[in-house]
Amino acid sequence: MKYPDQARRPAQFGLSLLALCSLILVAEPESARLADIYAGNTYRMVTGILAAALLAVQWSLLNSRSAAPQGARTRMVRHYWLGAVAPLFLLAHATSAGYGYQSALAWAYVANCGLGLMAPMIPTSSGSAWPRAWMPMHIIGAILVTALVLIHIVVVFRYN
Repeated sequence: MKYPDQARRPAQFGLSLLALCSLILVAEPESARLADIYAGNTYRMVTGILAAALLAVQWSLLNSRSAAPQGARTRMVRHYWLGAVAPLFLLAHATSAGYGYQSALAWAYVANCGLGLMAPMIPTSSGSAWPRAWMPMHIIGAILVTALVLIHIVVVFRYN
């Protein structure tokens, strides 16, 4: 299957956002004003719900490749654009990767976004194993991120 040409723009935009997100997570910039905003429980809950909603919508687009041909391209492009803006949802929710499972969640999220955004750049006609391995890796990454998000939700509600 050849990826649609209109997927290249979201991939380039998303990879730029992903680089910015990675820099912020590594640098962990400190700002009293941002710290006050991020400390609010309501803010954390709203941004967490939005990030979880993004994840749910992305999963709802799972059958985009196997669905009826009409509209499949539109769903895939929507999936690309949502993946491109996904780093913003992470940054809106946290400016630090945290520790332990939170760090694993943040970096698994970033890695899976990066893996997904590479899709339009994968040559489908090449004889290498990469095009065949990419999709299972992206799905496994999405399952890992989803599992870590569920753990995060349980821990947050259990201990707060």
